Amino acid sequence: MGRSIWSLIVKNFDNSSRFAQGSVILDKYVVKKILTRGQAFQLLAVEDCSDRCARIIRVLRRSLVPENRVSDDVRWLLDERNDDGRHAVFCGLISDYSHHYLIFERSGRSLQHVVRDSSLILTKRHIREIARQVLRAVRSLHADSILHTNISSANIDLVNPETVTELVYTADGTFRERKVLASSHVRLAFYGQAALLDSIPVGTDQYCAPEIVFGIGAMEESDVFSVGCVVADLIFRHSLFPAVADGPLYKHEKAILYDALLGPFPLTAKEDIRLRCPGVFDEREEDMNILDAGISADVRLFAESCCNLRDLATDSGDLAVLLSMLQLDYRRRPDLVFLEENFEFFSPTSF
Repeated sequence: MGRSIWSLIVKNFDNSSRFAQGSVILDKYVVKKILTRGQAFQLLAVEDCSDRCARIIRVLRRSLVPENRVSDDVRWLLDERNDDGRHAVFCGLISDYSHHYLIFERSGRSLQHVVRDSSLILTKRHIREIARQVLRAVRSLHADSILHTNISSANIDLVNPETVTELVYTADGTFRERKVLASSHVRLAFYGQAALLDSIPVGTDQYCAPEIVFGIGAMEESDVFSVGCVVADLIFRHSLFPAVADGPLYKHEKAILYDALLGPFPLTAKEDIRLRCPGVFDEREEDMNILDAGISADVRLFAESCCNLRDLATDSGDLAVLLSMLQLDYRRRPDLVFLEENFEFFSPTSF
C-alpha cells in the first residue's frame, strides 16, 4: 500500500481518535507524545499524575481488536518465561467501554542516547554484550512466531541508565579516566503484538529493511536487517543511513541509499521491487540515476560522498556480521539462530 494511502488512513484515525497530546487517560495519565499509531491502536508516552513517573500506554480500540487477541497478549506479557529482555516491563491492563490500555514502565535512557553520547566510551565488550542480548531477545520473539517490526536503537532500553568513571592504563605509562556504562543490560521496548502490523508506517525509517520499504512485506528477515542496523549504530556510533523524508520520491531515495551503502542490488531483489514499485529502477540493468533532479539535496550529497559498508568497517569480524545481516535481498540473510551459532561476534566470550 502506498504511503499516500497510509497518510489518508492516519488522517482519518487522527480525526476520530480521542487521544492527542495533552489528553488525560483514565483521569490519571497525561499524554506527552504519540509514538506510533494505526487504525486500531496508539502507542503513547504518558506521565502518571500520581507519581510523575513516565509510562508507555498501548491503547487498543475494542471495536477493531478481537478480545482474544488482547487476552493472549496479556497472558504472554505476564508469562515469567518471557522475562528475558524481549519486551518492556508490563504493569497491567485497564479497560473501559471503548478501549483496552496496556500499561508499561518507561526507561529513562535508550540505546540511542548511548550511541549519541560522545562523552561515553563504548567498549568492545559492551558493544558485543549489547548486540548479543538484542539478537537473543529478537530470536526469542521469533521462536514464538512473533515479529517485532520496529527494532531501532530508540526502541532498546537500558535496564540501568547509570554510568561510571574508570581508570585505564595507557601506552605512555599513565592512567586516564573514561566514562562507561555501569551495566550493559538492555531489553527491547516491545509492547505486545495485538494490531502490531497495523502500525503506520511499519518500522522506523533508518532501520527498515528493503522488503518493508518496497511493499513486499514484513518477515523475520526484516527484523534481522533492523538488528544489523542497531549493531552498526554500536560500532560506528551513528546511524548507518540518513533519515529520508516522506514524499513521492521516498522509495526511490531509499533505493539510492541502500545501493550506495550496501549495493549493488541483486537481480532477484530488483525484480521484486520492479513488480511492486515501477519506476524505482529503470528497465535497464544499470543502477538508478542518482542525479535525478527530484532527489533531495541531502540524499544526493550522501549518495555521492559516502563509503560502501565494505570500506567503513575496519574490523573484519564486524564487517562479516554486518554484511551478513544487511543483505539487500531478504533471501540471502541468515536467521538469528545461524548468526548466534556461527559468528564469534555474538559469542559470550568474544571480547
